[in-house]
Amino acid sequence: MVADRLWDKAFQYKKEKMWEHFNDSDIFAIDLPSGGIGYCCIMGQLGEHLSLAVYRGEKGLKTYRSIMGNPDVEEHERMIIAMGQCCLQCSFENREDTSALQLPELQAYAKKKGIRLSGKNAYPNLLRYSFLRVPWPVTDEESIDLEEALDAALYLASLLKKGRYSNQVMEEIGFMGEDVLSACIIPYLERKDGNWNISEIRLPEQDYFSSYYEPRLPSPYKMQELKEKKAMEKNDLEAGFRILPAWIEEGTPEDPAHYFPLSIFAMNYWNELLLPPVMMQGTNHEAFDALLASFCDMLLQMGKPQTIYVDSLRLATFLEDFCDEVGIEIEMEEYLERLDEAYQEMEDDFRDPAGMMEESGLLNELLEMEEEKFMMMPEELKMLLRDDFVIEALPEELKKKIRKLFN
Repeated sequence: MVADRLWDKAFQYKKEKMWEHFNDSDIFAIDLPSGGIGYCCIMGQLGEHLSLAVYRGEKGLKTYRSIMGNPDVEEHERMIIAMGQCCLQCSFENREDTSALQLPELQAYAKKKGIRLSGKNAYPNLLRYSFLRVPWPVTDEESIDLEEALDAALYLASLLKKGRYSNQVMEEIGFMGEDVLSACIIPYLERKDGNWNISEIRLPEQDYFSSYYEPRLPSPYKMQELKEKKAMEKNDLEAGFRILPAWIEEGTPEDPAHYFPLSIFAMNYWNELLLPPVMMQGTNHEAFDALLASFCDMLLQMGKPQTIYVDSLRLATFLEDFCDEVGIEIEMEEYLERLDEAYQEMEDDFRDPAGMMEESGLLNELLEMEEEKFMMMPEELKMLLRDDFVIEALPEELKKKIRKLFN
């Protein structure tokens, strides 16, 4: 339950329209009530996403720097980077884009205060963003951190309005247009005896070597089995990380938000045959480890390639130790056109899952399949069938069968 004072400050922040005077790189730091440093960013100068974001600690700062430092990557990697940000946000959305989980509380607050919620970007959303997860309402502890960021921003607004947001006043406060991707000085707002004090703080240096997770290798037995396999001719693969376009409603107590599965999407380099995608079941390091183990299992089943062509440093880093151990070459390619075309077709099928299943004959097969065999399907397919969007598109008879087996 969000305190009324936080909604009050959200509406007050919107009235200030600070995004008209700030760039996304004009960040400032605060002490977070929960501990550590928060790095605050005022978004919206282009009028697209009006928000105050607070990136908590060096982990959050690293995700902010990833967004700022990768403007020219391919769409699939840009999507992973955008969905990898870890922050709290007070953003302003249209009615249809507002979190359904928070909407009733916001409407009750607006009714009590006599506020009319209408027009573009009229609805404040107080949300947590985390890796590959659906934006989710802030917890009580997170709301206190977000409130502190709003307080600091409103204090800055009171100072800057007096100077009409002139460049001179911005520079006096400490907004120097520095490159936030490297170590630099930014404004630091501290509370002292109930008042704000502005000093400066140096950003930590960018840690380029820990940008991507390097997973634990699968079991030694499976690694040895794959290592001893002879690499097959014309069995090379094209592979890329891709986010599947349907979320899984399986959050954790620590993070109840639904997540979008990250998959290794692969196809045969020579005959363009798509391999079954292996998907992450979760978003933590253990899920990444399990993803690599599943990829290893797939290669044991489908055949060992001589070379895997990948289209991102992220996947190259992920597979590097694994491929080195089992004797597979990795080649970086800037763009894998055929793989992207295949993924786009799959995305289109996700938008019409019932049509895709009917065309492939899978719909009839699922309807006729015995319950025991149904439960022995690949975990990836079972995850897909548990997705609400997919279920709603299926015939009623199949809906009942899925809900009976999975609930």
